[in-house]
Amino acid sequence: MNSLILIPAFKDKAFEEEKEVRLQVFHDRSVATSGPLQFRNGAMGLTPYIEIPLKDPGTDEMTVVREVIVGPQYNQEEALRAVRQLLDQYGLMNVRVKPSEIPLRP
Repeated sequence: MNSLILIPAFKDKAFEEEKEVRLQVFHDRSVATSGPLQFRNGAMGLTPYIEIPLKDPGTDEMTVVREVIVGPQYNQEEALRAVRQLLDQYGLMNVRVKPSEIPLRP
């Protein structure tokens, strides 16, 4: 059972250039979280999540995300543009956006 909990923490070496940090939050009914537990439909069914603010409280300063690497896409330029627009909409102009160097698998 413990190994199933750890699986999301491991990544294939091919994605090493992304320097991704994975945050796992284990929700227990007896422990309060920073926000309410929410749910969304996902590819594998119902997925629980909590929202985590990306800006310092009371400021517009981004301290968590410095760069977004957009994974391989059939329409890479459109995907890059969409991510940039999303970040700009939330005032996150200083976050770099670049395409992944990993090729798209057919």
